[in-house]
Amino acid sequence: MEWQCTFSDEQTIGTHPDGDIEFLGSGTLELRKDHTCTFTRRNWETYTPTPGGYSSINLDEKDVFSGAFGASKDGKSLAFHFTSKKEDKQDFKDTSTIDRHEEATLKFLPDARLEISIPKLTSYNMKGAVPSWLKTDFPTISWPN
Repeated sequence: MEWQCTFSDEQTIGTHPDGDIEFLGSGTLELRKDHTCTFTRRNWETYTPTPGGYSSINLDEKDVFSGAFGASKDGKSLAFHFTSKKEDKQDFKDTSTIDRHEEATLKFLPDARLEISIPKLTSYNMKGAVPSWLKTDFPTISWPN
């Protein structure tokens, strides 16, 4: 039985006016059968000095939120309670205790896929396959057949 599922999204945030630097970002949400979760927000930039030339990553920053999830108050969505945040920047690393409650917006996609948005936490619309245990553990959510 699968015990973990991953939802993710990657976006181009912008490009330097010269066109040689691209700013990228990603959001990844891992949900586990024991109802713990991890959300990772990563931002990086790539530098390509000439079109078609070699690229290098100049900046790589990551924030990791850990906690638990369950049904929202109305039972129609998922709610998250993040209790720790780990920051990993080029010149700064820190882990702190937090108490952050966020509710997700769910959008059902074709082929048994789900888009999860946590608008107060991130702009990423993370997509992934829905495991059977998620449907079983949260029967009040109107899962499509």
